Amino acid sequence: MKKKLNNSYILFILFLICGGIIKAQQFATVNECDCCDPKMPFVHGEQIDCPGGLPFVEFPDTIYMAISNLTVELSPTYYPAGGAANWSSGQNSLTVSVSPGTVSVNYTTAANCSHTDTITVIGHTNHISGKVFMDLDGDGVQSPPETTTIPALRLSLFTTKGEMVQATVTDGSGDYFFEGMKPEDYVIRIDSPISGTVVSAPGPDNNFEPVSRATFPITVGPTTIINGIDGGLFPQIPGKISGRVFADLDGDGIREPEDHPIPDFPIFIYPTSGGAPDIYITEEDGTYEFPYLPPGGYYLEGFPRPDFPLVTTPNQGPPNTNSDFVYVPGTLVTPPSAQTQSPLFINPPGQIQIPNIDLGLKKDTVVRVKIIGIISGADRGNGDMGTELETGGLLPGTEPYSGLGYGLTEGAGLVLNASKVADVVDYVVVELRDKNDSTAVVASKPGLMLKDGTVVDECGKTMTFAVPSGSYYIALRHRNHLDIRTKFPIFLDDQDFTLDFTDPNQPTAGLDPQKTLDDGRLGLWGGDANGDNELKYSGPNNDRQSILIDIGGTDITNSTNGYKLEDINLDGIIKYSGPDNDRQPLLENIGGTDVTNTKKSGDN
Repeated sequence: MKKKLNNSYILFILFLICGGIIKAQQFATVNECDCCDPKMPFVHGEQIDCPGGLPFVEFPDTIYMAISNLTVELSPTYYPAGGAANWSSGQNSLTVSVSPGTVSVNYTTAANCSHTDTITVIGHTNHISGKVFMDLDGDGVQSPPETTTIPALRLSLFTTKGEMVQATVTDGSGDYFFEGMKPEDYVIRIDSPISGTVVSAPGPDNNFEPVSRATFPITVGPTTIINGIDGGLFPQIPGKISGRVFADLDGDGIREPEDHPIPDFPIFIYPTSGGAPDIYITEEDGTYEFPYLPPGGYYLEGFPRPDFPLVTTPNQGPPNTNSDFVYVPGTLVTPPSAQTQSPLFINPPGQIQIPNIDLGLKKDTVVRVKIIGIISGADRGNGDMGTELETGGLLPGTEPYSGLGYGLTEGAGLVLNASKVADVVDYVVVELRDKNDSTAVVASKPGLMLKDGTVVDECGKTMTFAVPSGSYYIALRHRNHLDIRTKFPIFLDDQDFTLDFTDPNQPTAGLDPQKTLDDGRLGLWGGDANGDNELKYSGPNNDRQSILIDIGGTDITNSTNGYKLEDINLDGIIKYSGPDNDRQPLLENIGGTDVTNTKKSGDN
């Protein structure tokens, strides 16, 4: 809530804006001394004309001092005519210890015009105190985690007329203390905030204004005790540590497109200076952030959970993709945890934002399988498959199988990384199935088939699945070719296993599961233009009709272009007749003579 300014406060604001000088001749200016006792009161004098024409200084009749201090300093002011001052004790020092009662000070100008003032020293027990804290969100309220206070910060006490009375610095706990002032109205100013901060907005715990860095007027009586005049400093760019928690499905320590986020995961942050931690529960996208951090060092910690019990290897890739936590074994009392290896330091005004402190978690094991296969429709008879879909710009940027209802368990939305994978024929799907039930899919994941038949992930690496080590049936599927799978379960673990479906000696399910190519290798049967995993040339729901409809349905010489199921030979052109048409492979693959023949996947 805004407070109304009174005239005295407005005068003081003008005093600060004008550089700390009230432009009235009767007041001596104050030179703020950095090396003197900051709690020492200053005795200001008033210039008086001397009969000889040169001014001297008359000091006040009364000064008010804290009875716990009783040390006073003449304000170190130089007048146009020069001059010197000393106390009645004969001390020439500007600083002197006094006692309650009367003391004298003599001032002499260069023209031998002198004056002696008798000053009454009155001890007082009044005081003003408070503390300065790091107000991380700048709202003027000291609330958790705003526990950091600011030591060694200088504050000055002024009268509302602009006279500096005392200065002090905050102690190790951020507390300050003024005492022994005469009854009057005062304001306190934060002389210079620490680098990278500004004064917070006024609030219940901040009594300072951002622009003037000063309080509103405070009325002090002879025995007034005023506590809680606190101040908050707000980082101009608040310190922040952020990152995300992700499921590192292949356990390589790098966050990749198929590595899905882990929401609702607690991340703890601990100041290296000690104290209670703060906690952030990750969002739906796996992200967390601690946005209002004061300067200092911090550790982060998380606790793996049963579905992802292990921490992935740290520092394996670029800073924006790798995992930054290490696994710390537990004891009977302390569970295992993931921790940042070294403190993260917020050092304003330089190091403020620390992003991408990511945590990768993995299952108890990850299995790897290198699959080799051939999409027969793309076989070009030279040992390689054609890459016309890629070179023609027809290959989509993301896998098509989510939209075709393949029920992917990993890698849905896989994005082709053209900078890491070249010579791509098409997307395929690899499935791991239960060793006791070849129809029960345990894991299903899209991959990329290269022209040499190797199936890789979007980064060109061996396919991995986040499942325990064990035996699985393995199936290879393509959108317009018939599925194939191993005849027997195969044991997989975290070591690369090569499964070559092109090898005639590799047992696969079914009586005639694959097509024998001219070079003796095996490839998937092609021609499934309607995606029902069956090849039909005639009758209801046949694949020939799908090709005919795509080109227009009447003129069989027509053709269309695109990434379509009807493109059986994967050259990007859908043709019903003429060279390299898509109808002919379908006819050949069902037998070539009896158009009523059909062929189903050996997996059925």
